[in-house]
Amino acid sequence: MAPFGIGRDRRASGDGIAGQALVLRGDSGYSALSWWTSSVWLYVTAPGLAPAYVVHRDRLHRDRAPVRGFVLPVDVDPHDVQRLRIRWDETPTIAQRIADSDPAIVDPEGTWRRVAEARGDEVEPSSGMSRRPATEPPWGDGRIDGWPPSEPLDGDRVASTALVVVRSGDPGRPSGPSDYMLPCSPYGGLVADDLHSYTGWLLLCVLAPSGSRYGVHMRASLRRGHLGPVLPVAIRRDKPDDVEIPWRYAPDRTREFAEQLRAQAATVPGTADRIIAANTEAAEEAVAQIADPAARAATEDMLRKFGMTSKEER
Repeated sequence: MAPFGIGRDRRASGDGIAGQALVLRGDSGYSALSWWTSSVWLYVTAPGLAPAYVVHRDRLHRDRAPVRGFVLPVDVDPHDVQRLRIRWDETPTIAQRIADSDPAIVDPEGTWRRVAEARGDEVEPSSGMSRRPATEPPWGDGRIDGWPPSEPLDGDRVASTALVVVRSGDPGRPSGPSDYMLPCSPYGGLVADDLHSYTGWLLLCVLAPSGSRYGVHMRASLRRGHLGPVLPVAIRRDKPDDVEIPWRYAPDRTREFAEQLRAQAATVPGTADRIIAANTEAAEEAVAQIADPAARAATEDMLRKFGMTSKEER
């Protein structure tokens, strides 16, 4: 049975078959949450059962947050694979996965391809998404223009880069220019949320200057518009897991996001511009059929106030 009865009807019984689930879509929550309830999309395999895609709702803990590419131990109901139980007590924490150099962390590119292969052409039922996922990992060659800088870094740190494996969710802007929000009472805490930044956490694959890779799980103030898949990091020489993000060297992705949204909107039928244009054309055709000049003028004036005519006011 799920804690507090959440997801009770989706749980496997005690005689479930031991299997494993590859996380296709996880949920990283918010930085101030210890527990939260969410659904994750899994690719489940178990002896004697056909592989299956399962959207599983559960109560999650930030130390064991189900990150895309992580493998989770599960018990599956042999009569209904959609009913399963994640064995959280056997699930490694993120700290343990970092210590064990889990490929999902130190090889995010390979893990991305593994997840893409497991997903195939499947579209998550609960996501509402109709377009297919990207065909290439988001990290590119892992380089950032203008980084490392020519000048030495402060604090006896060395320049490196990091691939963002996962980050906590952006709580979005509340009403004030600087505020705190309570994302999930009573389990949460206050999430700092400012105009250009918010307090969150990152799971990074650090590409050390030596060529080695290692994971870092850190909490920091994250900069909106500069939070790309590859980030500059400054590493302490005597403590490699002590990293800072020099945001001024992180690329500004605002324009890139705007261009992506504009391109996507142009390919999607039924966008706002097209809907407005269609309504305007229909309204003008209807007005043209009004014989009474006074009535036609009054109707045009009304449509003009509502922005439903292309004719300029004379």
